[in-house]
Amino acid sequence: MKLINIILLLTGVYTLSAQERYSKVFDPFSGGDEYSVDLTKVNDTFYIRAYGALDDHLSTTIARYTLDDDTLSYAKNYVNIQGGYTILDAGEIFLLSSEESVYNENISVSRVEKSSMELLNTVDLKISDSRYFNYTIKRAIGFNDKYFIGAQVLDSQEYFNIGIYAGYREKAVFFVTDNNLQIDTILIFSPTSGAYIKIEDIAIGPEGVLYISFAEKYLNTSGSNHYLEIRKRIMGFDQNYNIIFNWFGPGTSINDSRSCLTIGNDSTIYVNYEYDYQSHINAIDKQGVLKWECVLDSVIGQNLYKITKLIIAANGDIIGAGTMSSAFYELGESGFLFRTDSTGHLKWRKSFRFNKGLAPYLPDNFPLWTNFEDLEELPNGDLFILGWIAKKNGTSPLLSRDIWILRTGEDGCLWDNCPFIQDIITKDTYISLVNPENEWVVDYEFPTFPSAIRRYAFSADYFHLGAYDYRQLRWSELNSGGWEATNAFYREENGRIYRYSGAQEDLLMYDFDLGIGDTLAANPTIGQTTRSVSGVETSTFLDNSVRKVLNITGTCASAQWIEGMGDKERLFHAENFCSLLDEDGPILKIRCFSVGDELVYLRSDLAGCYTSASNDLVGTEIYVYPNPVKENLFLELSNEEEVETVTFYNNLGVIVLIQRLESRNTVDVSGLLSGYYIGLVRTGNGKNYRFKVMIKE
Repeated sequence: MKLINIILLLTGVYTLSAQERYSKVFDPFSGGDEYSVDLTKVNDTFYIRAYGALDDHLSTTIARYTLDDDTLSYAKNYVNIQGGYTILDAGEIFLLSSEESVYNENISVSRVEKSSMELLNTVDLKISDSRYFNYTIKRAIGFNDKYFIGAQVLDSQEYFNIGIYAGYREKAVFFVTDNNLQIDTILIFSPTSGAYIKIEDIAIGPEGVLYISFAEKYLNTSGSNHYLEIRKRIMGFDQNYNIIFNWFGPGTSINDSRSCLTIGNDSTIYVNYEYDYQSHINAIDKQGVLKWECVLDSVIGQNLYKITKLIIAANGDIIGAGTMSSAFYELGESGFLFRTDSTGHLKWRKSFRFNKGLAPYLPDNFPLWTNFEDLEELPNGDLFILGWIAKKNGTSPLLSRDIWILRTGEDGCLWDNCPFIQDIITKDTYISLVNPENEWVVDYEFPTFPSAIRRYAFSADYFHLGAYDYRQLRWSELNSGGWEATNAFYREENGRIYRYSGAQEDLLMYDFDLGIGDTLAANPTIGQTTRSVSGVETSTFLDNSVRKVLNITGTCASAQWIEGMGDKERLFHAENFCSLLDEDGPILKIRCFSVGDELVYLRSDLAGCYTSASNDLVGTEIYVYPNPVKENLFLELSNEEEVETVTFYNNLGVIVLIQRLESRNTVDVSGLLSGYYIGLVRTGNGKNYRFKVMIKE
């Protein structure tokens, strides 16, 4: 075995064809704390490494994620493999490095059979010289038929005392082994001066050069005052471990960020570092000369980008992943992606957060802290991202982390034309809207037919139309008993509800991934204007379920979208957003809503509601006549209440007439132009009733 003292980056796997984009959260051990850190690919399967606490013990989890059906098909926990960062693919086995977490007297490497996932054996790794102590695990990689297992150690014979800093000098070490874990060589890297040199990333270049990036806390002697400063350092080694490349980055006295490595086919080295609260991405040629630099600065407020992974896309672009944090605590931390072209021009940045985001009043079990740890490009250009979410677990003050997997387009979008921030639905139990258990009872009003009361529900079976499966919307009249089919078909996907349109793209009805400030594009062909989210809330209905609520604002109207229920006022008419009165179609105002015959929502002006299980309808009816009308319109309420005021709205939702009625329930409408109007009656008891009327001059 060779012991070498030297004084002083896990890329590319590819996969299957185009599939749906998604965001998925997995908790394979029902409450265990899985902190995702690395993935590697074998055929069509990604193997995910996570570590964390299971039953109050630090352990490692290996999970299989199969791309052909996009499922987490298998997960195994190794109680005695106590943390670590990488999965090394060594043929028929995986090598999993870990650390002894109590005394830090050594690190260890375990051999796991790939097919059965059974643990074969574990070997402790330690430098025989007793001067080295307090081992902590770092990155690992396979190189030249050997395996480099990185760690940090303290040296009891090198004590430093510089200004306010004092302690044992920290060094980087690599144990070079074969796949049977027999040590061939130990490489030890010492800082040129100062406090430490730390392993940050490893990569192999196209010419068979092993590159290692370090963070070095060195003694800066350039000025009159000597002080410790952090800088990045990259070293390149040939297959005999000779140094053939040595690059020192600029001093970064503020942020001690991780520098990630990826190497281009022309041996260009791509590395990142942080300075002055900005992330810098550098392209360096093999002589160590800077080719270009790209700076990630803030987009909204003060964003701090911490990059955890860099890869090179098939077209030569640079893609990175990591965490975006904010100076505002309420924003938490979000996973983010970015992409530059091969010349360093920034193409886009995308941030992925959970809907705790700008709504701090949401329940504590909504995820707040998120991160991306690994990233791969698929053959069709999609991006496959591994991360984790952290949230409160019940009443415990501690955060519990779960595995987070995303698949986006090459533009970093989970859906077309996505905004900078993409909110993700990740409630422990997302409430489905397109569900045959749901039933809506509505006031059905059509311009040429009498008003009616109907119930609506989705079909229990699916209909395959085009590329997707849909449920059909069906209806029945009050007390009729029979169900009638409509021509409307709906599907639900990751918090978004679509209606089949027969065209290339379905009509997006609702999007519960949206957050404050997000917008929905206009579609003038169906009378749809640009809409935006002005508020995010929650609402608890009669079944005590917590539902996400979006307050939607447009150029001429507003609405509330409720998770699992839809538009609070109108049944599935979000596409005709700006029309309170649609002359070409019915108005369906929701009276009540039930799930599995359990009443969930009841309009405030009603005392009861007709459902499939209970055919009782208790409420007040309003009668208006004549209709159409020219001059005087008469109003009667079935409970004989007196009308106090009547308000008329035109078809743009604008108030055109308000009358206070002193005696008889009669209103003079002779001053209104011909057309359809919505009337809103308010009684002396403060109750509201609505009607529709046509006025003729």
